Amino acid sequence: MNERSYGFFRTLPSAFLLFLLLVAAGCASAAYERARRANTVEAYEKFLQNHPDSDQAPEARQRLEQLRYEQVKFLRTEQAYQSFIEQYPDNPYVPQIRKELEEIRYKRAITNGTLEDYETYLKYHPTGEHVTEILTLYEERLWEKAEQENTVAAFEAFLKKARLESSRERARTKIEELAYQEAVTADTPQAYARFLQKFGKSRYAKEAKTRYEEASYRQAVTEDTKNAYLTFLRHFPQSRYAKAVRDRLEFLTALEFGSIDALKQFLRDHPDNTFASDVARKIEILGQRQASRFSTVGIHIEVSSAGEDKSIIFGRLFGALEARLAERGFRAVLVDDLSSSAQKAFLLVHYQEERGAAYGGGTGAPTYGTNVTATFSFRYKGSPERIWTTFVSGTNRAPETSLSARELRQAALQDFWSNLERFRLPYFTPWNAQT
Repeated sequence: MNERSYGFFRTLPSAFLLFLLLVAAGCASAAYERARRANTVEAYEKFLQNHPDSDQAPEARQRLEQLRYEQVKFLRTEQAYQSFIEQYPDNPYVPQIRKELEEIRYKRAITNGTLEDYETYLKYHPTGEHVTEILTLYEERLWEKAEQENTVAAFEAFLKKARLESSRERARTKIEELAYQEAVTADTPQAYARFLQKFGKSRYAKEAKTRYEEASYRQAVTEDTKNAYLTFLRHFPQSRYAKAVRDRLEFLTALEFGSIDALKQFLRDHPDNTFASDVARKIEILGQRQASRFSTVGIHIEVSSAGEDKSIIFGRLFGALEARLAERGFRAVLVDDLSSSAQKAFLLVHYQEERGAAYGGGTGAPTYGTNVTATFSFRYKGSPERIWTTFVSGTNRAPETSLSARELRQAALQDFWSNLERFRLPYFTPWNAQT
């Protein structure tokens, strides 16, 4: 192959490529001409899809945007306007589209008056021509909604959305008012503390502090413990209740020791204490209790019986009572003469039998029998009054001819002893206290 032939074949691909480009350009020109004659959105979109880099593409895009704008102007809907802005943000018609879209949203918000429509306008047109008017209407509607609930939470939600300073200040005032009302309703130290922590500079702060102090004092008095009073003094060292609290605190501290000597020392150290008279009374009570402590109970028994077994009854009664007292932790001592006994506490027992009495009446045949009664009285030495009295009884009745008098008595005694086995003495605890 000579050099001329080689050069021909070497330049053939370049020439072919140029040929293809010329053909493509001719095709693009023809396609654009068809789109221009059709002059529709669809025609220009198809051309740009097939020839995005052609020489006619910029002109086609410009014409497509023009047709889109004319289409949007014809539809005049919010969706069409918004779609155009999002698709062609740099289009020269966008400012006009935005203005027309704002008017659509403004008129809808004014007509409907809903929170949603107000919020839509404010979201898309934060610096719009009608923003002040819409914002005012929006916050008025928000206020109405908050007022319906009328709670701190509702107005705090309003405050998060409100932009106008006048509305925000109004909401802050309302929140303070409602928060204070909630604290007053609860009327507890915790409620006032929460209010003051959050609204320490509120117009209600001074009154809240006073109520906080009073509620704290009431709580301390209710609990009536050293810890409660110490907590109060820690929070209110200069309180008008401080002296009363300190007096009570000193009184409770003295009571912790519990001894008469400790209480007497308290009176010497704090003669002007509010509770000095209570301490004096406590000393008196402790003295009486100390004097009245006993571990032994004297038992005095009187038996009124026609039977020959008085000593048996006497012994059996003493044995039963001795066992009952032992259950309580006391020792029983038989006492004949109450006046000369050294015991501090006595159990007086009066045993009595009634035999041969007639019962019944005109409604039926009379019956005969025996009643056995033991009366128990507890008395403290030096006191003429009985502390308590109780009794145990037993009885048996039968027609006149059915049982002998002896048999009637034995039946009554059997009933009595059976009842006595179940008998439990009242507690002696108050007179055996060790405090």
